[in-house]
This record gives sequence, structure tokens and C-alpha cells, in this order.
Amino acid sequence: MEPVNLNDQQRLYLQTIFDHFHENGKWPTYSNVERTILQTYPDLDIDEIVKSLPPGLSKPFNAYMFDVPGYANKDTFLTVPAIYLCQGSQEDLTDFVRAIRFCVERYNSSDKEKRQVSSNDLITSLDMSELSTRKIGLLLQVEPLIFTSLSSEGEGNWQCTLSRDIRRYRDVQTIEQYLEKRERLKSHASSPATEPTQRSIVVSEMWNLEIHPQIYARCWHLYNARKYDDAILNATKVLEVAVRTKAHLPEDIVGAAIINRAFKPDKPMLRYSKIEAEQEGVMSLLRGMIQVFKNPQSHRFVGVQSKTECLSVLLMCSNLLYVIDNAEYAGVD
Repeated sequence: MEPVNLNDQQRLYLQTIFDHFHENGKWPTYSNVERTILQTYPDLDIDEIVKSLPPGLSKPFNAYMFDVPGYANKDTFLTVPAIYLCQGSQEDLTDFVRAIRFCVERYNSSDKEKRQVSSNDLITSLDMSELSTRKIGLLLQVEPLIFTSLSSEGEGNWQCTLSRDIRRYRDVQTIEQYLEKRERLKSHASSPATEPTQRSIVVSEMWNLEIHPQIYARCWHLYNARKYDDAILNATKVLEVAVRTKAHLPEDIVGAAIINRAFKPDKPMLRYSKIEAEQEGVMSLLRGMIQVFKNPQSHRFVGVQSKTECLSVLLMCSNLLYVIDNAEYAGVD
């Protein structure tokens, strides 16, 4: 792992998140972190600290959407490289490495049907506590190349389907080896693309992309497998389901009708902004994603061939999911 230079304020922010995670087995909200820090350091600007963090350690500044009501009640998180920088993290990191080794052994077992790992597996096979398995589940969600899908059942219970890429961690015995392997995979992921690049620029810093967990869980394995149509369809379905769920709309309302019903500027069920033009703009963006990208994929084989085109849709859907997450539920119309 390359050295990460942090100032005292950045370290304080990461340590505050970790201390809550270590004790409670869940991520603190942004407001919780801010309140904890300001009790001792009332003059610190927490927003500026978050904005100054190096990429790949915690939730990025732009994911909080500071101009949207309710942003402060959203969870923060840390990646494993960030936790490695925190004091008192050895126990959690040791458990994480044990879990990774268990996942590799499970994937390589002769029974190909058993490529799933659950919190209960870690309790029964590794004698981990429920608190430890809750924390492992949270870390698996923010670490790359481990699972293709992960579902949570509440109370800290989770189950994931292992990714083929988990085999890349087969020689890992310590957290330092894990971080070194992670860094090498990062470098490999940054190598020049093999797809045609005429009239395009290949962006090499792909590893530090921050995407919504739902997009990662539902779409990333399809994107990596070059199943671009399926990845786009899943991403847009995630948008539709997220709006329907948060607005408490019935299953028989589908497609653009869901967006219109939930975000209509005059009486919104989900309020993004009190400024009517901004509320209408979000409604138009979401409706456009459904009409332009979901509907064609639902009714025919589009045949997307471009990695860049697929990735751009996934990133747009990811950003819009954060919009939905931060929208205020205003009740039924």
C-alpha cells in the first residue's frame, strides 16, 4: 500500500468514524460524526475536512449532496485502507483477513454450488461474534473484487455470492498482504484499455470511482463481464424500485409514471428541492433515464458494445440514486 499522508484533522475524522463502527458494528451518520468532533473541537469545519480527504478512504464529498435536505442523516463509511490508518483497528482487520481467506477457500471448494458466504457461516465456521460478522458485512460492501451480489436481512445478517475475482486474494495471510494485493490490482485496473480509443481519452484512475452500493451489487459484475445491456437494465430498474419504495407507491405504477407521481413539482411525494425549477429538473432527469435507457432495454435487444457508454449510464444512475436517498419524503398526494 502506498503511504497516505493525512493531516491531524483528516485523521480525526477517519478515527471518529472508525470508533463508532468498532463499538457499534454500524456506520455513523454524517451528523453523528460532526456532532462528536465539534464537542471537542468546535471551530473545525467538518465539510472542508471531508472535501480535502484523498480519494478511496471514505464517502466522497459530493456524495453527501450538502444542498439537499436530510444529507446529514446519511451514513458515512470507511474502506479497509482507511481503517488500517486508524488506531485500535488490528482486531477488526484480523477478522477481515480471516473472512477473506474463508471466502477464497469457499470459492475454491469442490462444491461449485456453495459459492455463497453468510454472516452465519462466519459465526459457525470461524467462531466470530455477531458484532464481528456485522462489521465484516459492512466492509465487504465497500471492498472490490469480492462478491457479485450481497443482501442484508436486518439485525446484521447478510449473505453474498462470491465473485470469481476473490481468487486473486488466495495468498493473503495478513492485512499488509491484502493491502499490497489490493494496490497491485488497482495498478492493473489502471492499465490502458484494449477497446478502440479513436476520438476518445482513456481515463486511468478508474479504481477510485465511487458508486452507489446498489449499483455495485446489481450491475458491476455484469459490467465487468461485458454484459452491458444487462448492466444498464439493472441500473435503471434499481432507480425505478428506489423511487417506488421510498414514495410507498404500489407495484402497478411503473416506468415514467412512478417518477411523475413521486417528484411532480406542485405536490411532490419525494422533495428534492423547494425550488420548483430544481424539483422539476430532477423529475426530468429521472424520467429521462427510464425513457431513454430502461424502456428500450425492456422491449428489445439494444446491443450496447461500448464500455464507456455502459459506464456512463451506471454512473448517472448511481448519482441519481444518491438524489433519491437524500430526497425528503413528503407523504401521499
